[in-house]
Amino acid sequence: MKKMPLVFVLSLGLVYFSACAADEKTELTIPQPAQSAGVGESARNEARAAISRAMDWLQKKQNADGSWSNTNFPALTALPLWALVQGGSENKDAMDRAAKFVLAHAHDDGSIFQDGKIGGLRNYNTA
Repeated sequence: MKKMPLVFVLSLGLVYFSACAADEKTELTIPQPAQSAGVGESARNEARAAISRAMDWLQKKQNADGSWSNTNFPALTALPLWALVQGGSENKDAMDRAAKFVLAHAHDDGSIFQDGKIGGLRNYNTA
């Protein structure tokens, strides 16, 4: 079986991700996957299966603290979280842990970065 490129997983679409205050009561709103007119049922089924495999792969690669990849860069966790939410994942635990990890790096000015690490890369991680 071919490995799914991370670029494909991350290109699943756009989701509004709010970096509001890290409040225990804050919950993610999970949108329903969009329906494409003019695409055959077979292609939709294949796409759903590919998205499902990609989400399974992402969830298996998540670290215990909710992050993915290098923990010095919260953006590397926000991107897979974005893909899980847009893909319609039902794994609320994985998404909540990832959201808490990202929100733990949110600052009062709205930026999201880890202090003291490689200059923080404030723009990259916030964007």
